[in-house]
Amino acid sequence: MPSNSCASPKAAITEAKRALRKLLRGLTGEEGPRSIRTMSGPKPTDIIVTCPGCEAKLTIDPKLRKVIAHDAPPKQSSAPDLDRAAALLREQAARREAIFKQSAEDVKMKSQILERKFEAALEKSKDEPVSKPIRDIDLD
Repeated sequence: MPSNSCASPKAAITEAKRALRKLLRGLTGEEGPRSIRTMSGPKPTDIIVTCPGCEAKLTIDPKLRKVIAHDAPPKQSSAPDLDRAAALLREQAARREAIFKQSAEDVKMKSQILERKFEAALEKSKDEPVSKPIRDIDLD
């Protein structure tokens, strides 16, 4: 029964040996009439088997029925790519700077708007005569 993950190269080799035995029994005719026989053709070459659990590559010699090479799977690095990280930092810095500039422009615009509103209110108050405010008690 194949395992879903191989903890070590030794486990991968054991798994590959099982698969090789099964394959070679079929090629040599040890399983009886259901076996696959090659009448004429090239001599068997090395068989490359991939471990389903750890993705290791095993090279097997069918004549010797032994594993002759083991290529470990490529290690997946969990470390971030430094170039990509630096690019992300530059993008974030540019975005922060753009937001800050926009905020500074908004503050300038706000002060100009408030100044214009004040001037308009001042002009309006100059045109109107100054009167005493009406109180609720005065209405009775």
